[in-house]
Amino acid sequence: MDFTKLNIHEKNDNAEELEILEVEKEMGGKLPALYKMILRRMNGFLLDEGVSLYGTEDICERNSTWEVSIYAQGYIAIGDDSGGTVLLMVFEENATTVIGVDAGDMDPLNGVTIAFDIAEWIEKGCQMTY
Repeated sequence: MDFTKLNIHEKNDNAEELEILEVEKEMGGKLPALYKMILRRMNGFLLDEGVSLYGTEDICERNSTWEVSIYAQGYIAIGDDSGGTVLLMVFEENATTVIGVDAGDMDPLNGVTIAFDIAEWIEKGCQMTY
């Protein structure tokens, strides 16, 4: 996966497999495989444009704060745009699509598809198109 088009403001080193397994245990499911691949290369980041992808240190806390298990059952928050939009993926290993939902609503049915393929979205610079 190519990260060269990202305007990275802050980034974390790659996640260890144990960190990913601990998140999955705490969250009670398997993270999307493509998201795990990203974590293994860059364990969360913040772009100059404000887009943030949560790393293993933040994802459980952010999902608890956003109350994702209540308002977006079956989904996992993987990031946000620093402006009120939360990025969700279906909480399944084969999920690839990223949707954006309003932090005040969180209902995936009211969300907007940001990307059908998270890897492609990252390679294009994480553009928020909504």
